Amino acid sequence: MTHKTAIRYRKRAVQLLGTACSGKGADPGMAASHGYHREIFQKILEQPDCQGIRFYPGINDAGQFTLLFAGFDSKGNNILKGTIGDTPFRCPPFCPTGDGVLS
Repeated sequence: MTHKTAIRYRKRAVQLLGTACSGKGADPGMAASHGYHREIFQKILEQPDCQGIRFYPGINDAGQFTLLFAGFDSKGNNILKGTIGDTPFRCPPFCPTGDGVLS
């Protein structure tokens, strides 16, 4: 994916969801972006027979939108008895600056 494509995708999301996902504070349950450290992905990918990672939308106990992600095996089944990722660094407050994706 190119930077231009990422910007186009992001603009579509903001158009569809309005300012709720723009990071401008319209909906405290939505984040403009989620960031994750590489260790969680490595931990998931190191599980036996893990072929990749699948992402699902979710709502946490605080009522905030989040992403859940789990590995899947060679048969395409989720690996649910292993590590499941769900705790992002939310933007705001941990936001990038000046990259053109969020602006």
